[in-house]
Amino acid sequence: AEAPAYDAAQEAAGEAEDAFFNAEDSTAMNAAATGAAAMNDTAATESAAMPNPFIETKTLEEAQKAAGFSITLPKLDTNYDSLVYRAMEGRMIEVIYLDEYGRECCRIRKGLNMEDDISGIYYEYAETKELKTDDGIRVTVYGENAKGDRWETAVWTKDADAKTHYSYSIYNGKSTFTTDEILRIVQVMSK
Repeated sequence: AEAPAYDAAQEAAGEAEDAFFNAEDSTAMNAAATGAAAMNDTAATESAAMPNPFIETKTLEEAQKAAGFSITLPKLDTNYDSLVYRAMEGRMIEVIYLDEYGRECCRIRKGLNMEDDISGIYYEYAETKELKTDDGIRVTVYGENAKGDRWETAVWTKDADAKTHYSYSIYNGKSTFTTDEILRIVQVMSK
């Protein structure tokens, strides 16, 4: 019974993301981000007017073809039962890791020429920290752990000043990542 509600909530979140990414100014972006929570609340009971920008595919290869670029998935310690592959044509690849009950336990994204945070997480975390890889990639991590070494979300952009650049995000709200795990994941995904 949880899967249809999950699907509806994910569709609503995707619709809010599309509005966010297509917004022309920060006021419109904030309105779109704020609307994501409201859309998630009503998604299970009514259909939204905006189409979901994501195309669900059967394989990673199909998602990469739809997006027009590839993604390197890191090895994760996350316990998952299945994967969902999605793409925004010419813009983004998303891989969702689902547990045995069909609930999201991790999400990885890679976007082409997208700015800022592409995680789709519109939550204000208690802690934010900037990390830097040995290759000089700046990574912003977000979390709730008072110890400061467990993070739920990480976002980064490789070659941000280049005409063609890629933005990345990884979300693991179920079990979180350590700083070292995030830096390893960034190195693997940014190759």
